[in-house]
Amino acid sequence: DSVNRLRVGFIYQNYVPEFWWFEVLELLRKLFMNGLVIFVHNNPVLKAVLSITWSILLMSGILYYRPYVAWSNNLVSSMTQFQLILTLWVGLVLVLNAQTGLNLLNQQQIVNIMLILNFMAVVATGYIMLDEARSLSKQQIAIQEAERKDKIRHAVTRLWRKAYNHAVYKAMQTNQTGRAFSVPAFLEAVRLHKLELAQAAE
Repeated sequence: DSVNRLRVGFIYQNYVPEFWWFEVLELLRKLFMNGLVIFVHNNPVLKAVLSITWSILLMSGILYYRPYVAWSNNLVSSMTQFQLILTLWVGLVLVLNAQTGLNLLNQQQIVNIMLILNFMAVVATGYIMLDEARSLSKQQIAIQEAERKDKIRHAVTRLWRKAYNHAVYKAMQTNQTGRAFSVPAFLEAVRLHKLELAQAAE
């Protein structure tokens, strides 16, 4: 339905048609992580574990089914889920450090690793976007060039037909063809008659 596509197509247009429901899973993930986990009172560890579990399941589904049309969307979505899982895991470790008093991991090292990984993810995503934009530009240029050549070919064909019809028409007028009737000459005569009528109307 074209009307529905115009209204809500932006939600699922990047998905392979049979995997449109992945957007529903993504919305459920956001609802779960931003809303439902708040009902787990006074247990930040359980909140983190539940969020990590849901993110791992969704990332596994993306890697297995590859629901997006473009491979880059699958890659970026997987990277996003991985970064989210890593962030939740670091938060879980820091919570355990605070609750147990044990120094399970060096906090400064964790922060440095997180910054490096997030920076690498941003750079990789930016590179993918630029590469896609460059490829799309090349494709658009190729399409425009093909369309231009096609228009030129059609224009040349029309001009050649007009010239041929006119030549046959003139030849018929001087009896150089030896034929009583010619379709090109007839078409040219009709064209000239229409032109005369248009000039007379002006």
